[in-house]
Amino acid sequence: NRKGLLMLNRLPVLVIALLLAACAGPESVRPVPEQPAAQAARPGDLPAVALTPDVLYYLLLGEIAGHRGRLDVSVPSLANVARKTRDPRIAERAALAALYARDAKLALETSKLWVELRPNHIEAHEAHASALLESGQPQAARDEYLATLARVEPARRGVTLLRFAGTLSRYGNRQQAHEVMKALAERYDNLPEAWIAAAHLAVRALLFLPRAYFG
Repeated sequence: NRKGLLMLNRLPVLVIALLLAACAGPESVRPVPEQPAAQAARPGDLPAVALTPDVLYYLLLGEIAGHRGRLDVSVPSLANVARKTRDPRIAERAALAALYARDAKLALETSKLWVELRPNHIEAHEAHASALLESGQPQAARDEYLATLARVEPARRGVTLLRFAGTLSRYGNRQQAHEVMKALAERYDNLPEAWIAAAHLAVRALLFLPRAYFG
């Protein structure tokens, strides 16, 4: 996941903001968003995060370990902070890191938390669908993808379907990925992008079928 790799390879503004806030000495802080201002959540939507030694330790541990490629340490640490703070930005970071690390259990947990905290964010639902797929629940993943598409503006559904195809193409079980994409294409059969995406996944599935399948 390119986004996950980019996020893990840099120390975020969030950590720096927390450290500066700690030096200032308040009892609780609301970290500075990493997203552009146009996408940033309203302050009233964010929890007041108590900057306890425990929270700061695991946040720094998760970020530094991720920067050094130790996803086995980074992912559980970020998931721990997400649970404790229920901050949607940390839940997002933990979910993307878990998906990138292919940690199905923590990806499912943290993406579910992200959806709970940001129910109107398409990216959160898409991450949760990917986590369901990685955890061996293709039917639930299909339903989540369909529910996500229903939230997307009609003019953006074609592009979104192509993005889903890119995500599904990285899934290990190519036959299941094709079946999920085919179900999405059947629901939105009026969109040419839907069938382009389905054809892309079908080709990938056929390329990896055993020779016996062809007689």
